[in-house]
Amino acid sequence: MRKLIIAIAIVLTGCVTNPVVKTHTDQLNAYSAEMKAKNDAGTIKRSTAYEQLYSKTFELNQAIGVTRYRVYLSEIIPIAKSMEAGQITADQFEDERRKRHAVMMQGIDADNRTNEAQRQANMDSTLRSLAANPVLQPAPPMRQPTTCSSQWIGNQWRTVCN
Repeated sequence: MRKLIIAIAIVLTGCVTNPVVKTHTDQLNAYSAEMKAKNDAGTIKRSTAYEQLYSKTFELNQAIGVTRYRVYLSEIIPIAKSMEAGQITADQFEDERRKRHAVMMQGIDADNRTNEAQRQANMDSTLRSLAANPVLQPAPPMRQPTTCSSQWIGNQWRTVCN
């Protein structure tokens, strides 16, 4: 379960700017830590902890990586139940959990790369659009300023401009 908490922390942390996303991510991390503590204390079975985490992902649906995490949990719950029923060993369970976790992390990495590429494409498109907007084009250069000087000569002003 400790490795699961570490995995969740890795999955659910990152550069977060949206306060709802950050709040949901923090709440899911806290709930996951709570489930780990209950499992470690023996007050909850591993499969039950995973089921409760799965349910929580629908409440905290804007957490980072939540969709892939939900898929991971849906795959690992029946495997945990098989281990609890004695159909597979703890080592076999851990091997399956690691494999599915690796797939989840690869998917999240791919999602992050895709999202970053899309964000960059959107930024480039916006900048091109702004650059093409005639209202935002620089004004044509003004002609050189004229410098004039005036002197009082005799009974009149004499002005010379360049």
